[in-house]
Amino acid sequence: LGLFLVSASMEGHTWDFVVIGAGVAGITVAHQLHQQGKSVVVLEARDRIGGRVHTETVLVNDKPLIIEHGAQFLHGAQSNTVLKFLKHEKIKINTLPGPDWEDENILDLLHNGKHLETKEKEEYEELCRVVQEFLWDTRRNFMLYPDEEDQSLASVVETWKEIFCATQQERDWVDHIIHCNTTSDYGAEPYSMSCWHFDSDAEPLGGDLFCVDGYQNIFQRFADGLEVRLNNVVEKIDYSENMGLDYKARIITEERDEYFAQCGVIVTVPLGVLKSRAISFSPPLPEKKTSAIHRMGVAHLNKAWLVFESPFWDTSKRIFENLSESGKTKLSAVYYTKELHPNHNVLLLFYGGG
Repeated sequence: LGLFLVSASMEGHTWDFVVIGAGVAGITVAHQLHQQGKSVVVLEARDRIGGRVHTETVLVNDKPLIIEHGAQFLHGAQSNTVLKFLKHEKIKINTLPGPDWEDENILDLLHNGKHLETKEKEEYEELCRVVQEFLWDTRRNFMLYPDEEDQSLASVVETWKEIFCATQQERDWVDHIIHCNTTSDYGAEPYSMSCWHFDSDAEPLGGDLFCVDGYQNIFQRFADGLEVRLNNVVEKIDYSENMGLDYKARIITEERDEYFAQCGVIVTVPLGVLKSRAISFSPPLPEKKTSAIHRMGVAHLNKAWLVFESPFWDTSKRIFENLSESGKTKLSAVYYTKELHPNHNVLLLFYGGG
């Protein structure tokens, strides 16, 4: 009674836990379960681990150049929780100049490619201060009065410009400042940002750090000893009750392979994958979860690396902000990455929004 046969294929694919996705969350939770003595397999659709952490080393003039396609900096030199692990693993890190990348000593302001005159620079810096105060007051007011109807940040900014901006140049500069403070950080346009929730994320104390040999080294260390199976695209997760077998879920891949989880499945795929319904669930996910997935947005923040034989810019600066004539440029700032790439002349460009 209660006896059942286990197929050979099931024996080879049965685990305590099956983790879907080998990004930061997936590798971290698999690492923790592995340390607790659980049997774990990680299924990753791509041909690499790391998710949005993607380090690539290329040769330029026979010299290695480390390119971070995704996440790059460790924020909070004083209190980042990753630092303890980095020191234990002896992963080499370095500090970026100044308390942060917005330090005025490393910032160079340009207008259509030319340096601002002293008077213009002072006017712009004062406008920056005023806009920063306005953004903070907007966020604080919506926190103090939560019953107020939410608005997009863009609508509030447009109203503010009509009242306080006397010239087209001021309006253009405000657009640029808003872009630098919101779109470049969050990858989303102001019209899609909530006045209730924008700028509500917390950041650790201290300046910014980076991994000298690449960010992905951190997660490669976490993945050591784990069973990670790349190029495994999951199509279905069946967690129906009373399946008649001693496991909680069955996972089916694009290649029709089956994996069986005796304790549970941990899904760590990107939000965009869930929104596209690329993975089917049986039974379907609860309405509360699907509703949350539907409501949440996915922003866009792209990077481009430009490598030059020799610098044509002021190498004492690290950031170049270009104030375009229209104020509508998506390219708000260019970063000179001397500390990241001491053997190369590299400019890093961020492009945010849609």
